[in-house]
Amino acid sequence: MTPFATFAAAVQKAARSGTWSLGVKLARAEGVAVESRDSKEIVVRVKAPGRAVAPSVVLYPSDMEWECDCPSKFSPCEHVVAAIIVLGQAELDTAAALADQTASDQAGGPPAPPRPAAPVANWGHVVYRFSRAPDGLRLTRAIVYPDGRETPIETTLSSILSRPQEASTISPDEADLLADRLLEAGARGVLAPSKLDALMKVLAGAPRALLDGRIVAIAEDDILPRATVDDRGDDVVVTIWRDPRIREIVSPGVALCLEDGTETLHPLGEIDLCGARLQNLPR
Repeated sequence: MTPFATFAAAVQKAARSGTWSLGVKLARAEGVAVESRDSKEIVVRVKAPGRAVAPSVVLYPSDMEWECDCPSKFSPCEHVVAAIIVLGQAELDTAAALADQTASDQAGGPPAPPRPAAPVANWGHVVYRFSRAPDGLRLTRAIVYPDGRETPIETTLSSILSRPQEASTISPDEADLLADRLLEAGARGVLAPSKLDALMKVLAGAPRALLDGRIVAIAEDDILPRATVDDRGDDVVVTIWRDPRIREIVSPGVALCLEDGTETLHPLGEIDLCGARLQNLPR
């Protein structure tokens, strides 16, 4: 028995019979795909009926552990089971393909036809394209596919997900759904400061954000001013300065910073003191 087969057997033993049956149905629905894989972990997304966001399953075969971000009270859940079934079948197919090839080589015959491996995720993901404008930031969204195709989101993401054929090609995150509720359909104007602030909180840590075509990170924590204290004998002078990481104020209340070589959008803190564009500093 291979290490993965041992791991799969442990999952099956731990699963409730009803959970295993649900996992079999999900596996047969062909909604299981590998997002990433290395020597320590396998990340799998499992599309499930009635869920706009495909649960993310992480398997640790060498540690005999697993996890899923769904709210199920059972472990393993049906999504873990579905991932195990699909990956286990792919391993069997690979072993059979090697055996076929070996037999063909020994018989001097033609190369054996390849057998399918575990499906790799090729769903589209939402990308957020911010662009500078005189009064702040504009935002457009698009669905980008692994093959490079790109479809602008002209209405709302929820309207696209309501159409089964289109929804089957997209794998949104929870942050995408929350952002969709904040944004107006087809909005092309400059984002209001309050809306931009709320959007940044939702998209904090999102991996697919760009500013004028350059990849940026989005942080939730405020960038605060710095203060220096100068003791002048009878007098003490406190001077308030802008944080040296700030490269540019791209919108009222939002700064573009450089942190460890990464450009990051941060909300500004203490705006009443510093000004929404830091126009009151140094002070």
